[in-house]
Amino acid sequence: LLEGHAPDVAEQRAALARVGSFVDCDGPLALPAHRWSLTPADALEVGRSSDGSVVSVGVGTAWRTARQPARSLPEPVREISARLKRNFDPTGRLNPGRCVWT
Repeated sequence: LLEGHAPDVAEQRAALARVGSFVDCDGPLALPAHRWSLTPADALEVGRSSDGSVVSVGVGTAWRTARQPARSLPEPVREISARLKRNFDPTGRLNPGRCVWT
């Protein structure tokens, strides 16, 4: 999103043109259904794919058509996560159905 004082926007557009091609659009970008959390290096790899993914490289976020594969965590991390969940959310009201280890 480029907005602001016209000379500043022109300067931003010129700087961006040196690193890639950009087009004007009428509204927000239509994003794929699934948001992935990635390391910046992994986000760069996804950004090189041609499957319609949208990537925010500096943030490490990608939107893709498929769900992100489950992460494999060591058992001690799973146990600590479950214990924290039980201690701080005994009724299961926070993020129902979500589990940090799956």
